[in-house]
Amino acid sequence: MIGKQILNNIQEIIYPLAQNYWTRKISHRCNKKDEKNQSRWIEDYNLMSWTNLTLFDEYLEMVIQYGFITLFVVAFPLAPLFAFLNNILEIRIDAFKVLTQLKRPLPKKAQDIGIWLPILNTISKLAVITNGLIIAFTSEFIPKLVYRFIEFIEHEEVVNLEGYVNYTLSKNEILIDGKMTVCYYRDFREPYDSPDKFEFTKTYYYVLVARLAFLVLFEHVVFLIVTVMHWIPDVPKLVQDQIERENLITQKALWEIKPEAKSQSFYNLNRFNLNLPRLSESGQESATVHMVNINECTNEVNEAGKGIKTERA
Repeated sequence: MIGKQILNNIQEIIYPLAQNYWTRKISHRCNKKDEKNQSRWIEDYNLMSWTNLTLFDEYLEMVIQYGFITLFVVAFPLAPLFAFLNNILEIRIDAFKVLTQLKRPLPKKAQDIGIWLPILNTISKLAVITNGLIIAFTSEFIPKLVYRFIEFIEHEEVVNLEGYVNYTLSKNEILIDGKMTVCYYRDFREPYDSPDKFEFTKTYYYVLVARLAFLVLFEHVVFLIVTVMHWIPDVPKLVQDQIERENLITQKALWEIKPEAKSQSFYNLNRFNLNLPRLSESGQESATVHMVNINECTNEVNEAGKGIKTERA
C-alpha cells in the first residue's frame, strides 16, 4: 500500500509537468514565437485539459486506499497512520496540479459523489466480515477463550493460561538419526498412538464453533451499531424546520404573484438596449418565429397560473 501511494504521488507530479512541457514546445515550434513573450491566455491554453476522467482517477485512488485501510486494518494496524500522512501530501500535490498544470474546470452541480458512495458502503460491509475472519481464524483470541472455558467447567474455578501451549500441541513420532523421537506440532489432532491417530479432536471442533459464533456475533454487533448511527439525522430537526419554513414562504410568494406582473417582468427585457449584430432577412424571420413561440408559451403559462389560482381560491 505504501509503495503504491508513493508511486502514484510521483506520477501525479511528473506526468502533468512532462505533458505540459511537450505541449509548450510543440506550440512554440508552430507559432515560431519566443516562449517567454507569449500571453497568459496562450500559456493557459497549452495546459492539460480537465476531462471527465480527471476526478475519476482521484476518486479511484482514494477508494483503493480506503479499501486497504479497512479490509486489512487488523493485519496491519499502522495502515490508517500511513494513509493519513499520504493524504496530507496528496492535498498539496493535487493543489499544485489543479492550480498550475490543468486548465480551469467548468463547474457542474452534483447532488453527491454518485456511484462512489455505494462502493464505499460495500467496502465497509466487506471490511466487517474480513476483519472478523482475521480475528477469529488467525489470532489466539478464540482458542484462549475456549481453553479457559473448558478448564473452568472441569475445575470449577478461574484458571490462567499456564498450560495453554501444551493444550494446543499434538504428538507425532518420527525417525531422527536412526531413532524414533516424539515431536510436537501445532494442531488439535489425536496422537500417533491413538486408535484414531491424526484425526481432529473434539477441541478442534469446539474452537471451530467458537470462531464461527464469534464471527456472527461480531458482524451483528457492528451492523447494529451502524444501524443505530443511521437513525441519528444528519440535519437537526430545528434546522430542518427552518428550511421547510423558508421553502413554504418562497412557494407562497410565487403563487401570490399576479400573472400580469409575470408577463410585464418578461417583456421588460425588451427595454434594454443591447448592442446586438444586425440580422439578415432569414435571421430576422427565424427570430420573429422564435419570439412568436415565446409569446405563445408565455400566454399558456399565464392562463395556467390563472386556472391554478382560481382552483386554490
